[in-house]
Amino acid sequence: MHTESKRMIKFAIVGALGFFVDAGSLYIFTRYIGLTLLIGQAFSFSVAVVHNFIWNRIWTFPESREQSPHKQMAQFYLTNLAGLIIRSGIIAFVEPIFTQLSLAYPIVNIPPKFISDYASLSIAVLIVMIWNYTVSRYWTFRDVK
Repeated sequence: MHTESKRMIKFAIVGALGFFVDAGSLYIFTRYIGLTLLIGQAFSFSVAVVHNFIWNRIWTFPESREQSPHKQMAQFYLTNLAGLIIRSGIIAFVEPIFTQLSLAYPIVNIPPKFISDYASLSIAVLIVMIWNYTVSRYWTFRDVK
């Protein structure tokens, strides 16, 4: 398998794990702390960014560890912050659609709000992952051969 393909797979695995960190944090922020979806996802995003940076630096792009971790973290966070803006726009756009669908076609024992929140988050995360990989690979971790 091509080296770049392996990196993309590792990045996707880290991102998938980060999704669970993100979703779990979002659940805590919205269900227990009482934040709205848009505010809660901004906080859960930050928790996931730190998780993803650490694992991408260690596992996906280990050759980049010679570079300053502070500089890379700042670049990674900025990349992901732009992704958050994109993600927030997607969530704001699709969440009302998923809310209507989940009310029209309820699933037994799953609250419609839960379905709409996590369907919206899932769509947004998949789209933003493409952005994050491309910018991370060619800016944050660009020194990797």
